[in-house]
Amino acid sequence: MHAIIQNHSILMEFALMESKTETAYTLLLTKCKTLYPFLHPTSVMTDFEVALRAVCGNSERHSCWFHYVQVFTYLY
Repeated sequence: MHAIIQNHSILMEFALMESKTETAYTLLLTKCKTLYPFLHPTSVMTDFEVALRAVCGNSERHSCWFHYVQVFTYLY
């Protein structure tokens, strides 16, 4: 997770995950909100994880261009 603060991208959190389930992402994102209660993201780039929508529901979401292109490369 990166945050843009004063026009600089700052690494805030990273996680090595054994699972990509909604429950695992919800747990991770809830923990991040606990660690950084002062952050209120207005914009989020994601692979459309359901958990992110649940935890950061008020944020504007943008798709990840890399993964978007990867899907089309796989399909064609």
